[in-house]
Amino acid sequence: MKTVGLAFSRASRERERRVRQAQYKFKGTPLPKDGNPQEQSDWHNVNAPDDVKVGHTVHELGHIIALRESGIGHEGMILGTHPNPRGDGVVHGMTLLPSSMFLPDGTLNPEHLAAFIDFTVSGAAAEKEILGQDSEGMQSDLMFATTELTKAGYTSEQIKDYVNKSYERQREVFRRPSIKREFENAVPFLAQNHHVGKLVRRDMVDKCLAGTFRQSKEEQ
Repeated sequence: MKTVGLAFSRASRERERRVRQAQYKFKGTPLPKDGNPQEQSDWHNVNAPDDVKVGHTVHELGHIIALRESGIGHEGMILGTHPNPRGDGVVHGMTLLPSSMFLPDGTLNPEHLAAFIDFTVSGAAAEKEILGQDSEGMQSDLMFATTELTKAGYTSEQIKDYVNKSYERQREVFRRPSIKREFENAVPFLAQNHHVGKLVRRDMVDKCLAGTFRQSKEEQ
């Protein structure tokens, strides 16, 4: 199987940050660099152009579908920008993992390592297959994958091989006509109505993927 050379570097992460910032269109006031995370989040959500909203939505739905395909499931997602739960800045989207993936001490259950790696690369794989674009969120996801594989004893070369193969498998998932239809069902509604940095519950996400988003809108 042909694999891609995903970039595992600090330089790539810095390039990701700069490209992300350049995507936003100023609509009145500049980014409040000295503002608190919520103020910065609000600015990003107000200034996000439609293509950014669509990209974020496809990325997070990729994570959601990977978790579903693994049989683990999800707890919903946050579209748009919101304060980092660690308190150190903002996060451009988040998918909530179920507690069943973790041990009582909060560490990843080794039995779910493969599913976790599929989850981490699935957002970028979805953007590539659905939108034909490279993901600006890939480097952040790679950090999580690398951390868990390092803990599991993999070498740097083994990690790259493992992640690249997982990425290609996820791209194959998103080539399925049935999966593409789910994106067609869900993306327009979610990008337009929920790219605000708030939790979108699992039941809402699942309805959107199934194409019953009109009912979901009425329930809001």
